[in-house]
Amino acid sequence: MNDVTLKINNLEYGGWKEVHISRGIDQIAGGFDLTVSDRWPGQNTVRPIRPGDSCTVAIDGVTVITGYVDDVSPYFEDQQHDLHIAGRDRTGDLVDCSAVFGSGEWRNRTILQIASDLCGPFGISVSADVDCGAAFSKWNIQESETVFECIERAARIRGLLLTPDGTGGLLITRASTERISTALVEGENIKSGSGDFSWRDRYSAYTVKGQNAGDDYTTTAQNAGPKGEAQDPAVTRYRPLIIIAEDQADSAKLNHPRL
Repeated sequence: MNDVTLKINNLEYGGWKEVHISRGIDQIAGGFDLTVSDRWPGQNTVRPIRPGDSCTVAIDGVTVITGYVDDVSPYFEDQQHDLHIAGRDRTGDLVDCSAVFGSGEWRNRTILQIASDLCGPFGISVSADVDCGAAFSKWNIQESETVFECIERAARIRGLLLTPDGTGGLLITRASTERISTALVEGENIKSGSGDFSWRDRYSAYTVKGQNAGDDYTTTAQNAGPKGEAQDPAVTRYRPLIIIAEDQADSAKLNHPRL
């Protein structure tokens, strides 16, 4: 069994009863949900855990979540004192809180620079392990959107993913094509599994339409009606989808394989 360690305000907690940890490449914030004794085994001193406390969660010594406690639910009986605790990475604040930055507009800035400006006040560092693409000629915060929504709009345009780095920061990345060297074997290092196969949100043909500001080297027709097209041969019946680009783009960008 994996050794799971929870530290809250630099105090380590034991007495585990249930543990659930959630992380994914498509999640901007990992989360944990657990039930723990509010006392160390053999010790009667109560160590209070409060919403908002800083915490880390490690598996076999590797830190996978660095963030805050969101919820604390105490439960007790005659001979039992338990706490149900839930929390998330620091990046959970980006999901909850509104995007605020100066005038709310950037010019000629990359997604890494925009994300760093928005995350800075939260004490959240931003890094990237892939090429983030060209700078946006103009980018605006949309009224009332959260930090995550603002950054995620830009990430979709550049074909990028937003994920926590495990140490409280935000990592801008892309799904890797590199294969791991460890063999995955059912019944050995795979103890259980399940799957879902669906055609929901899949289409036979995709068309992305947009427009471009243009310059002296492009025509009105090129700027007014650029589009990109792609097909999914696995979808055998007629299911077309038309998408309007969220940012200015020419035909070359709209036909990029990452879009």
